[in-house]
Amino acid sequence: HAAGDADLIKLRDSCAEKLQGQQQRRAQRAPAGRGSAGEFNADEAMAVQEKLTSLTEQSEHLKATIVRKQRQRMRLQLTQQNVEATPPETKLYNTVGRCFLLGERSVMEESMKTTMASIE
Repeated sequence: HAAGDADLIKLRDSCAEKLQGQQQRRAQRAPAGRGSAGEFNADEAMAVQEKLTSLTEQSEHLKATIVRKQRQRMRLQLTQQNVEATPPETKLYNTVGRCFLLGERSVMEESMKTTMASIE
């Protein structure tokens, strides 16, 4: 989940930089006599709102992905522990949809290792 956190941090930093740039541009454009009410621009406000909505959706998507990967990793770790605890002669079955198919232990263990590596 460290990669997801890094993505969130990058996204936050990028937004902070863009906001700072907008504030600087706004300060440079504004004449000295105008107050904050005179700076309001409806089109700019809509664009900022749309960008905020988009960034919020991206953030929520990343959070959901992180949670899903954590759940998948925990489930896989439990499965690996149980497989390692069973004697070598025990038959192991793989789920396929709503069915279970007899599988080879070595193939299943390799598949679990590959899946675990892709999650991390």
